Amino acid sequence: MPAVFGDHMVLQRELPLKVWGWADPGEAVSVALAGQSAKTQADSDGQWELRFEPLVASFDPVEFKISGKNTIAFEDVLVGDVWLCSGQSNMVFELRRSLHGKAAMSEEIDPSIRSFYVKRHPAIDPMDDVEGHWAVSANDVKALAGFSAVGFYFGREIQRTQNVPVGLIGSNWGGTRSQSWTSLEGLQASPETSPYTDGLLEKKAQISKRMKVYEAKTLPEWQKALDAWKSEQDPKGPKPQKPKSPGGSHHFVTSLYNGMIHPLTGFAMKGAIWYQGEANAKQNAVEYASLFPALIRDWRQQWGQGDFPFIFVQLAGFKNGKGDWPVLREAQRRTLSVPNTAMAMALDVGEETDIHPKNKLVVGERLALAARQVAYGEDLTYSGPSFESMEVKGPRALVTFDHTDGGLMVGTISEDATHFIAAASGTEVQGFELAGEEGVFYPAQARILKNNKVELTSEQVDKPLAVRYAWSAWPEPSANLYNQAGLPTVPFTTEAWPPIVE
Repeated sequence: MPAVFGDHMVLQRELPLKVWGWADPGEAVSVALAGQSAKTQADSDGQWELRFEPLVASFDPVEFKISGKNTIAFEDVLVGDVWLCSGQSNMVFELRRSLHGKAAMSEEIDPSIRSFYVKRHPAIDPMDDVEGHWAVSANDVKALAGFSAVGFYFGREIQRTQNVPVGLIGSNWGGTRSQSWTSLEGLQASPETSPYTDGLLEKKAQISKRMKVYEAKTLPEWQKALDAWKSEQDPKGPKPQKPKSPGGSHHFVTSLYNGMIHPLTGFAMKGAIWYQGEANAKQNAVEYASLFPALIRDWRQQWGQGDFPFIFVQLAGFKNGKGDWPVLREAQRRTLSVPNTAMAMALDVGEETDIHPKNKLVVGERLALAARQVAYGEDLTYSGPSFESMEVKGPRALVTFDHTDGGLMVGTISEDATHFIAAASGTEVQGFELAGEEGVFYPAQARILKNNKVELTSEQVDKPLAVRYAWSAWPEPSANLYNQAGLPTVPFTTEAWPPIVE
């Protein structure tokens, strides 16, 4: 069986389930799962799969047994919601290192929260399996401490609010770009992203050519020399190494999809949470507006579950952010046009000199807040104020926001980044800029109006043409507009895409 099936696993509720594995060619295989049973035969390649009707959530373990020439019986299998936790280093960031990690691990943890950590493995071609095992967070301290802090805080909140078992699959790797997490087909699906595959196809052709030479000439010649040594006791050197695959690098396009995502695509899940973008901001922030939606569409196509919820984190504030962090944040905002997506803000919980802010609790809980609306249909405010429209009246620009939760207000996050603090009456709104015909942005004076509007003016701009907000790698502490729910305003620009790169 694939590694993702194991003791202590969580199976996805209320969705058809695929169960698959390997056996001898032609071997009869039967599966008993939670009162259902089905039979099949392995094909000529030794592969088999079966489908089962949706299950209801269960805190009580269900039967899961596979029988062929041998029998595998999985123990302590629960049914609930499975979430994939993917991205780069801020998703990798372990619970033990997070600001509230020790407190979280010292609390009583619900035993229905389970985790599966995918061992890092890039590959040039799609793999059939991953390395990893399911762990019960309440019992396995090592697995809990080393699991994604964002993932755990998210899963804990989902378990608390939805009252179902939660399975968290951590498949993540620091310093990686989105194109490494996307399949070849996913990148080739649009003209904007297909050029990223040119180098891959060239490398695959090279490795294929080298492999043919290795198998037809290099290896036989060595074998001949080895045979001669055995008879003559005349050493001829070590066995030649196979040509190395370019997929051995986690920086190579498709390599992480092939090795760490593709083997999971048959496993039913509720949705995915994603924290990544820092690596793309260094090289191709503008292209992220195409690359990121391509990844989401690709995963949904590969899973075959329709538009499953995909919830992501916008880049946190970081003063030393290299590349075009504001541009990448705008690309993330524009990705919200993809159906069934949501974005959790981390702008106000970043650290000025650390690309890995330690307060992952707020991030995980904001992801869970978004999931409660997008994935579970709760009627709540899950986003900070978001740009809706702009109207120009003479020298004034009137910006309208949605997700205001009863109104806009000025404030800041508390020093320990656990709660919102409203500013004193009369505090100025900061973080807005205006540009006129020449395209130069100047600081704007802002005034909150009724009906979710902000009025902007600038002495340097007679006729505003564009507005932007929180447009810097480190917009704190100037960006101070929130909604009544204490969620920060989403950075944005109204200028044409791609925006001005300074």
